[in-house]
Amino acid sequence: MANPRLEQTEGIAQTFVMGGRDPVVRVDISRARLDAYRLSFAEIAEALREQNIDMNAGKLLEGERDYLVRTNGAFRSLDGVATAVVSERGGRVVRLQHLGQVSSGYRCEQNRVYIDGELPGGVRHAFISDTTEIIRNSLATMSGQAAAGAVLAVLVLFVFLRSVRSTLVVAVSIPASVLITLAVMYFAGFPLNLMTLAGLVLAVGLLVDSSIVILESIYRHRQRGTKLRTAAFMGTREMVGAITAATLTTVSVFLPLVMFRRQLELAGELFASLAFTVVISLLASLVVAAFLVPVLAARFFPLISTRQRPLRSRPARLNALVAAGFARLETACTRSHR
Repeated sequence: MANPRLEQTEGIAQTFVMGGRDPVVRVDISRARLDAYRLSFAEIAEALREQNIDMNAGKLLEGERDYLVRTNGAFRSLDGVATAVVSERGGRVVRLQHLGQVSSGYRCEQNRVYIDGELPGGVRHAFISDTTEIIRNSLATMSGQAAAGAVLAVLVLFVFLRSVRSTLVVAVSIPASVLITLAVMYFAGFPLNLMTLAGLVLAVGLLVDSSIVILESIYRHRQRGTKLRTAAFMGTREMVGAITAATLTTVSVFLPLVMFRRQLELAGELFASLAFTVVISLLASLVVAAFLVPVLAARFFPLISTRQRPLRSRPARLNALVAAGFARLETACTRSHR
């Protein structure tokens, strides 16, 4: 049983109230009287069970109204239990009070809790078990996985982009998107828990998509000899519509979990925070790709094409090998589609 007043205290997520003794009606029956009336405990229990019941007695029609009739047969007091008829012997009615004494009491103890090796003398609160350490370890593990995912994403970007500056531009977009997401979560009232961290881990791989598209468009204009700021502006303008459509398509998959949280009941309560985190992360990555990436590519990490500054020695040979590999892969894919 939960305690709503305790759950309103800051730092307490859920409470369970256990312990205490349940009140019962105790019937002490004399064995000698039971033998004298030739009765058994099973017969007395069955007689009491048949009388201690509320049941539907049908309907009562009055004009255009229907009344449901219900009989109140359950015992309401100790006197009702004591005067209950349990049998009839020789024309005499045998009541429960003829067999023994009826009194109120408490159910027998089944468990007993010791705190610090002793039974508590009064009412006080104490920590018996603490699961926060497990939660902290889970959060630390999830945070580590998110960081590892971001590092692996950057390494993969470096392999495919083959440019330190391009990799830095995209790498900066990951923490920028995460910071925007955390700020929105804070003001929206979503805590940093396992579900929201899972949403961040899920979104880490998606955060760089829009930035890569914008960056490649800017780089293509730089390869044609376009000036740096002009290339940033034209490359962003060409692809902003495409990345917006792609981002909104993914957002539309997760958005219903947030919008229809109450209607989805348990599933909505479980996955609404995860879906909200993914939605905000994707929208934040769209904003970063449209506004931050062009600025980084044009000013802080200016993109320089291979035509403007050709590679030399080992980097040139490595770049040629990777380019040849991509060319062969493209040729193989084209032939397979034919």
